[in-house]
Amino acid sequence: MSWRENTMPASRLDEQNEIAASLTTDAADALMVARMRLVLAVAGLLAIFVDPSGLSGVDHFTWLVFSGYILHSIAIYIFSLLNIPFSQSKLIHWLDICWYALIVLFTGGINSFFFLFFFFAILTASFRWGFEEGARITIASALMLILSGFISEMEQDLPRLLLRTTFLLTFGYMSARWGESKIELKRRIALLRDVSRLSNPRFGVDHTITSVLKKTLTFFKGSSCILVMRDKDSAIYSLRTIKEGDEEQSINAIEVRAEAASRLMAFSQDHVVAYTRPLGPAMSIFGGSLAYDGASGKWIKRGEETSQNMAELLATDSFISVPLSLRKGDGRIYVVSGKSRFSKTDALFLSHIAEQAFPVIENIEILDRMASEAVTQERKKIALDIHDTPLCQDRCRVI
Repeated sequence: MSWRENTMPASRLDEQNEIAASLTTDAADALMVARMRLVLAVAGLLAIFVDPSGLSGVDHFTWLVFSGYILHSIAIYIFSLLNIPFSQSKLIHWLDICWYALIVLFTGGINSFFFLFFFFAILTASFRWGFEEGARITIASALMLILSGFISEMEQDLPRLLLRTTFLLTFGYMSARWGESKIELKRRIALLRDVSRLSNPRFGVDHTITSVLKKTLTFFKGSSCILVMRDKDSAIYSLRTIKEGDEEQSINAIEVRAEAASRLMAFSQDHVVAYTRPLGPAMSIFGGSLAYDGASGKWIKRGEETSQNMAELLATDSFISVPLSLRKGDGRIYVVSGKSRFSKTDALFLSHIAEQAFPVIENIEILDRMASEAVTQERKKIALDIHDTPLCQDRCRVI
């Protein structure tokens, strides 16, 4: 077993530690949300206890609903303390908005200020699960508010119903977007951390590059990731391709002819490129080719025909590509997708990944070569020692 293979269990141990840390963070967030839910439930009950005249329609059913919601909040809080998986389920947010709909209905309908409770469910869903779940909770909350208005004679307060529903939808959309950006930022930081850990001399150059490409492909949810590199000294092109769902992939690069590889090097080495095929001639604003010029720091429309030809070559509707500037050569990385539509932000982040990983990979290559040369020298020394030992013994006998 080689010295690199001995380090693989440590790598798996680091991955297990990361998973455990992530689960611990999720459990802490769930406990905090459960605690705030309980505080909100108790505050609502105290509000109608202190001033029930400020709300219309308060009766025995209202007290029953608030008491039920407090019991629900206590149960979720206990589940969170015990770290039961249900405490981190998406179902909890849906149960919350059902309780809030009942609270609004039994405290005056559309006139109830308890409609603000819906914001709690929207915020927690958005910042824990992202845009899609936050948008679902927002739409469901708006529909339940409208339904409460129907049941409680909304004809008398139609302007208020429209205003509060619009406000709920606007606030929910903004929260969902901000929640998605927070989750996306965490994913990007995690990827950059993983890339830094993967750039380790113990794993070797080929293994490190392949791991970086795989994690990049997984992050962007693409269909393939392509790396083409050119050695300046030998003018030899090498190609690596990682495809989605292909488990058995070689970690070694393949040598390709200059004519074939040059087509992948058609873009300027100063440009980060993002291309999305337009939906139609009349909707070119929703697609096209954009190039980021590092010198000016601006996105410009350039290379439309080159990008279209590249899309045909890669058989895709959307791709992002960034240049590699290496000491011994240059190259480009492509992330291709047939389902997602990449943005300018995706292309810039891909350039950050390349800037983070590949300078370190070059250092790994130098260290790997130095280690190989040291091993070769050590083997020669051992061979000479073994050869000299019998010769010395023979000389001693002669003497």
